[in-house]
This record gives sequence, structure tokens and C-alpha cells, in this order.
Amino acid sequence: MKKTHNLLLLLCFCWLCLTNITLALSTTDSLPPVITKNFKFNDGIYLGYDDFRCNTPVYALEELKANLVTNPQTFITQVEFIQIKATGEVIDLDSIWGLCLGGIPYIRLPEGTIPKPLPAFAGLQLRGNICYFAYEDVEMRKVKMPVYNPLHGIPYQTSFVERKQYLYYEKMLRFETGEIADLNVENLVEWVADDPQLVKAAKVLDQAKEPDKLFRCLLIYDDRHLVRIGKCTN
Repeated sequence: MKKTHNLLLLLCFCWLCLTNITLALSTTDSLPPVITKNFKFNDGIYLGYDDFRCNTPVYALEELKANLVTNPQTFITQVEFIQIKATGEVIDLDSIWGLCLGGIPYIRLPEGTIPKPLPAFAGLQLRGNICYFAYEDVEMRKVKMPVYNPLHGIPYQTSFVERKQYLYYEKMLRFETGEIADLNVENLVEWVADDPQLVKAAKVLDQAKEPDKLFRCLLIYDDRHLVRIGKCTN
């Protein structure tokens, strides 16, 4: 009788364990996916930021006809037009928040941000709690140049000439809010304020000498502070 009682207790215990495991797994499965640094979003057109945050493009890529070109080195996509196949309607590019190609989201850059002939979109090279994108601009600046005497090679006056100067802009995007800011020490310290250890490390960085370490801080922060795809209400 005692053995039967013990066996029943053991079976009940095993059943409770299996029930708890099943509930835990079902709860985990019901949660939106975690965004890793190489997370692949759904391809298509995102008209607003919430569409992107919920990973629900308004138009899937297969619904569209488009003429565009992507530079895999710069993560910049230029778009001539995007058209809905079923209706022939041409989508106003200014109405698009971003687009996703091959799982990589590209953010619409304001007109005139970079010297490109077509509307441009910058790819999120890092996805996570804090996302990262970058782009290059070109400015014509006057540079002071010495004028040399051809006889003896000694400068006798200076003049100003125009030269191209390439400027590289690095940006952060907070996934949960859509806020965008320059990637620099000051902004990084503010954005990672909930991670005191990382704040301490960021404050001693010399951005001019260690620009890559800012990006490394983003990687560390995203690994420590996971974020999930937003839950859509519609």
C-alpha cells in the first residue's frame, strides 16, 4: 500500500513538472521575437515607424514593382520609383518611413542629406535595443593653401581653394521609441544610463582616437538589454 502511495505521489509530481514546462514553453512561444544584431525583418514598405516596430510592412515586397539600387559597402539604397503591381499606383517616396530588403531595414533620409540624385535610404547595420546606421556626405570647403615661388620653392603668399571634404555621420535609433541621435560620447552616455558599468566605460572614451569603441559599446548594450518586436494593436 505504501509503495502504491509513493508511486502515485511520484506520478503527480512528474505531471506537475511536465505541466509547468509546457506552460513555460507556450508562454515563451507567445512572446514576440527578440531582436538580435542581425535580426531579419519582413521585406516590404513601412509607411510609419509603428509599422517597422511591429515588423508589419504595409506592402510586402512581392506586391511591388520597384527600380532601386543598393550599395552593399555603404548600406545606402537609392530608389527611382515604387509601384503597386495590382493597381499600378506609384507610391509617394516621401510618404515612406523605410523599406526592408533581404531582411535589412533602410531608413528614409531627408532630401539633401547626402549628394545622391535619387531619394536615399540608409540601412540599419545594427539591430537591437539601440540600432545603428551611417552615411557619408560631401562638402566643398575653402582650404588655405600656400603659393610657392617657382624659382626657389619658397611660399610667398597664401590663397584659398575649394576642396571636397568627406564627412561621415553615425546615428543611433532607439527601437522602442524611434528617437534618432548622433552617435557620440555625450549621447551614448545618456542612452545607456541604465547600465552604470557601460556609462563609466563610455565616459573615458576619446571619440577622436577610439571611434570604433563607441560602436562596440552599442553591441555590448544590445547584448545586455534585449528588446522584442512590438505588439501590434491592429
